[in-house]
Parts: sequence; C-alpha cells; structure tokens
Amino acid sequence: ILVCGALATLAVPAHAEQQLTFGFVTGAQALVYDEVQAQAFVGQLASRVPFPVHLRLFNDEIQLHQWLHNFREVDCAWFGDEFFRRLPSGEVLPLAGAQNVAESSPTGFLVARQGLDAALLVPLHAALLSMNDTPLQGGKVVRISPVPAANAVAPPADAAVMAPPPDPAASPP
Repeated sequence: ILVCGALATLAVPAHAEQQLTFGFVTGAQALVYDEVQAQAFVGQLASRVPFPVHLRLFNDEIQLHQWLHNFREVDCAWFGDEFFRRLPSGEVLPLAGAQNVAESSPTGFLVARQGLDAALLVPLHAALLSMNDTPLQGGKVVRISPVPAANAVAPPADAAVMAPPPDPAASPP
C-alpha cells in the first residue's frame, strides 16, 4: 500500500502550470455588459501576464463571492462598490479600482482572493494597472485606477509580527 501511495505522489507534477480564473457578473450594473466584453477584458489581461487566464461568469455577486472566497475556484473578480464595501475588511485583496466608462456606469474594484500565490498576484496587479482605458467590444472602455489608500488591505489582526532571532555573537547586556 505504501508503494502505491509513493507512486501516486511521483505521478503528480511538483509545479503544475499556474493559471488564473477571473470571475465576472455581466449586465448593466457590472463592469462588463456581456460575455463578449468579459472575453475581451480577459483576453487583454492574458496578453499581459505570463500565465493562462480563464473566464468564469456568474449570475450575481453573491454567487461570485462564494466561488472566490468559499470554494476558491475563482482567483480574482470585479465587485461593485456597494457589494465590496459590505465585505469584511481583509476578506479579499483589492487590486485596482475599475469602471466601464459609460454614462451612469457603476464603480467597483478588481480583487483577488486571499492566499493567491505571489507568482500570480504580482504580475496580475502590474498587468491590471497597465490596462487603463482598455477598449472592449461595442465601443466601451474600462477605466482602471490604483486602489485609494482608504481601501488598501491591512494585514490580518491575527498576523504575528516576528522579531528577528537574537544574534548568538552578541554579548548579553
């Protein structure tokens, strides 16, 4: 039995190809109006990062939040300002402000789930900030901006701050 377990472990690649799943709700009150615009946004993002980006669409922000936070099947998403502000502080990582430049278009935030690998998070954040005024299908444009300081994510309250270990060469006081 141990041999089978060891063989199964060897069969799994040590570093599977990293990929990102982006979740969107489409509609008049969302960043993208339809699947075509969502695909255009994800395609432009994919051209700026060194890993594949996949799209997943949802019926509403509650469902999208569940797949991002609870199931961890979605890595990043756009939430409207009102929904974002109701989330517990630190539950998601705000990456950028984003709005579809259209009359009365809602504002919101592009966010990542907590625990997203830094190898994905760092290039994702840089790529999103490089996408300001991204054209989408139908003549629409997405305006992306840095996250205002008031929405910056603070470390969790239970995060331990560790002091460096004492230097053994130092003499006691």
